[in-house]
Amino acid sequence: MVTTMQTTTHTLTIGCSSSGGGGGSGGGGVPSSRGGGGPPGGAANLRGGHAGGGAKLVGNPPQVYNGDCKKTQLFMSQWDIYWGLNYTIDIMAQPYTQVLCFLSYIQGEDIQDWVTHELCWL
Repeated sequence: MVTTMQTTTHTLTIGCSSSGGGGGSGGGGVPSSRGGGGPPGGAANLRGGHAGGGAKLVGNPPQVYNGDCKKTQLFMSQWDIYWGLNYTIDIMAQPYTQVLCFLSYIQGEDIQDWVTHELCWL
């Protein structure tokens, strides 16, 4: 069962409950800003500034996540890599569109209510 945890900053947490309880209210926020600005690991911005609005996302996008708890860590790792490659592209540099992009990779009957809740929160 997929559960989420809410903090005062409304940071997204996707996890699994071993008790099999309900989903609860969701997190949200910027999906991969775990260490603040810049790519994971704190690497310097080698591209210099934000790319223009016509720039395309690069790298392999994460596989669609369907709420399977066994694949949560894989999905989050894939997202971190994808975000790290694209954090200067406008869609990823703007928190609102970054969250929409992140949520677009979360699909399925078991998790759709959570996605809808997060969309409403935005």
